[in-house]
Amino acid sequence: MHPELRIVASICRMPKDFRETRTVSMSQLLEASGYTTRPDDITEARLANYLREHPELVDSWINESEDNRGSPAWYLQERPDAHRRGTAWVVGRYPDDALKEFTDRFEACAYYIKRFIEEIRNS
Repeated sequence: MHPELRIVASICRMPKDFRETRTVSMSQLLEASGYTTRPDDITEARLANYLREHPELVDSWINESEDNRGSPAWYLQERPDAHRRGTAWVVGRYPDDALKEFTDRFEACAYYIKRFIEEIRNS
């Protein structure tokens, strides 16, 4: 497996691995992924492509977002959008109220993941 793909896969599985093991922190999972040595190589596009191939992982990230009680903290939400007659995905950061909307759940999740892991990396 190509090194970037291995890192992307590890990152996208972080909430699932965290819930299954309960023996390591999200920071430890991020470090073990190899992301911290190559953060610029792991783009939102690569994350979104992997999520499209493994759509069940988006639900893991939604659950992670819902369970996060920190402040400040990034969040990922699905909400009705009457203007588009579909679903809008919102990524924001509490309490800053900085919001970005998406029509594509994979792009929204990738955007959320990148900010989530960057916050961990920079803490």
